[in-house]
Amino acid sequence: MFQFLQSSNPALRAHLEAQFTLYRDMSEKMFEAADKMNQLSLQMTQNAIEESIQNTQQVLSAQSPYDALSAVASRVQPAADQLRNFQQQATTIAANTQVELAKTAETRLPEASRAAANVAQEVVQRTAEESERVSRRQREAVDKMSTRQSKPGQQEQRPSA
Repeated sequence: MFQFLQSSNPALRAHLEAQFTLYRDMSEKMFEAADKMNQLSLQMTQNAIEESIQNTQQVLSAQSPYDALSAVASRVQPAADQLRNFQQQATTIAANTQVELAKTAETRLPEASRAAANVAQEVVQRTAEESERVSRRQREAVDKMSTRQSKPGQQEQRPSA
């Protein structure tokens, strides 16, 4: 996947790959939702512009102010219905996205959790091994110092008083 991961330990590599896969899949779902919302907004905007053009034409072609007001008033309810439809579709997109994100998390999180647990276990194991090595080196150093001091003929000579 990444060049630096090839030299690292397998548990860490698996953990990072699981994390990247989770983030990639979640990002993909979010971008799909954003695309759907953009398409919906674009369609709503196009419809609003078309309606506005039609309304303007009706108002300009009205014979009297009463006809102009009537034309404007007749478009209020359809505009409210379009807005309500937009809100329902946006809510549906958001709900479907939430379901998709939950499914993705349900699928990917156990793998990521296992990988994280494996990394933690490996860290604990390596720490224990390193602690044992350090303790062994310390014991060896103490043993060397004590054997040097206990050898005959290498004792320090004290000055006579």
